[in-house]
Amino acid sequence: MYRYVGRRLLQSLVVLAGLSVLLFTLLVYTPGDPVEIIASTQPDIRAEDIARLRRYYGLDDPVWVRYVKWVRTVGTGDLGISRTYGQPVTRLIRQRLGNTLQLLTAAFLIAFTIGVTVGIYSALHQYSAMDYLATLLSFAGLAMPVFWLGIIVILVFAVWLPWFPAGGILTPGVAPGWPAVLDRLWHLALPTAVLAAAGTATADDSSQQTAPATRTRTLGVICEWERDSITPNSRRLCLARFSRDHAETGHGFSGRSRRTPRTRRLGTWELG
Repeated sequence: MYRYVGRRLLQSLVVLAGLSVLLFTLLVYTPGDPVEIIASTQPDIRAEDIARLRRYYGLDDPVWVRYVKWVRTVGTGDLGISRTYGQPVTRLIRQRLGNTLQLLTAAFLIAFTIGVTVGIYSALHQYSAMDYLATLLSFAGLAMPVFWLGIIVILVFAVWLPWFPAGGILTPGVAPGWPAVLDRLWHLALPTAVLAAAGTATADDSSQQTAPATRTRTLGVICEWERDSITPNSRRLCLARFSRDHAETGHGFSGRSRRTPRTRRLGTWELG
């Protein structure tokens, strides 16, 4: 286990290093640099000032020297100064990290609760009205990009129906205590609902909390139990039921039975 964890960590470091080199190279050879951006906003800047700024930012150094300096500064936690806000980037991230974690935690809890509940119910009541409705909503959630859904939600519930705020995290001047807590929840309602809807509908094996993944895994458990029974009809029923679900969702069995092997042929599952 330790060898596996160490190998995975080493692979992650190699991938991270490769991506950093690739992204840094693309940024370097992209037309324009920070000094040119500054010069474009100040028409009266002199050539001597531009040369001094290029030396200050190290833009005259070779690419590999600039990359080493960048890695060293980033490794120490120095992400530079934001030209927009005039503050350290690390401070700006730290100021907004708490709100981001609150939003992600709330969205994950809602997506987990709804996804697992709907997925188990759909598996236990397969081909019912609720199952078809959950499948329809899942496909609709997959078809809609998150940013587009967020814009539509803001347009409907913050502009046309001004029930929720269109942005922000807290109303200025709100009293501390429970009023501030309720006001924060009111601001988190729309973005949390959008992220939770996207997380619930995701048909991905790595997303354990989604409704399609939970439904498929529950069906896999039911089929594993049914195909181990002594009744041939239950095996045929399980095969037909799971093959149809596999064709719809693209998922496979969640586990493998020790007593009954399985093979895959022509896109269908055959139980031995």
